Amino acid sequence: MSKRVLGSLARIADFDTNPFETAVIPRGDWETGDLVQGQVVGEPTRLYQVESTTGEMIAVEPGDEVIGAFGHRAATLEGVGSWMEIDDGEMHALTSAGLFGRFTSLSKLLPGPLQLKYTGHLMRSGRRIRMRDFAIAAPQRELDLPAILMVGTSMSAGKTMTGKFACQILSDLGYRVIGTKLTGAGRYRDILKFRDHGAAEVYDFVDAGLPSTVVPEGEFRAAIRPLLSHIASRDADFMVVEAGASPLEPYNGAAAID
Repeated sequence: MSKRVLGSLARIADFDTNPFETAVIPRGDWETGDLVQGQVVGEPTRLYQVESTTGEMIAVEPGDEVIGAFGHRAATLEGVGSWMEIDDGEMHALTSAGLFGRFTSLSKLLPGPLQLKYTGHLMRSGRRIRMRDFAIAAPQRELDLPAILMVGTSMSAGKTMTGKFACQILSDLGYRVIGTKLTGAGRYRDILKFRDHGAAEVYDFVDAGLPSTVVPEGEFRAAIRPLLSHIASRDADFMVVEAGASPLEPYNGAAAID
């Protein structure tokens, strides 16, 4: 029996309490951050797994439906792709969180990616449901919280490993820590590691309504500012911050550092 799985990009939405419909809409109306549904197709590999809204990895098979969002990925170590490359509704899960697009470049060290067929946009009252509909909103506030920032030359450089130990050490010393990931492509697992190692609260760019931070710099700054204002209000002692991916890739790493 087929099942529907919500990718972790949908964790900020209210789908557990409010229903939605799906409808196919014209390609010209698609945008980054649209929440959409795809049906699993193709021959399963070990990448036929979806990171759920709780961070649990759920295996999927052809015929299952997956909820995710349109976005872009520019991880040159593994794969590069975009929703703008989707052809005739054929798309990939660019990350297991439900970042939907189509790969234009993929490492030969990886098996075949999760393949999907676009089956519609999530809709309410005739309008598209978007990630930004559920983004954190907060009055503007200066962020003067002491921050420890991890930046690396690539993914898998050890940023999350360093960050989780920073969270552990500071929390063991009695400090209240907030763990944050400001750039990258949507996955829940990194900030969950911060939480598991002592961070009292965790946030990332998904909470700001972005499926990834491969967006124009102005859009990134506008989305991240309310999140930082919210964090500034949370009465913490330290913020441990990961700038995911590489500052040499178009994830807005320089803007996050600024």
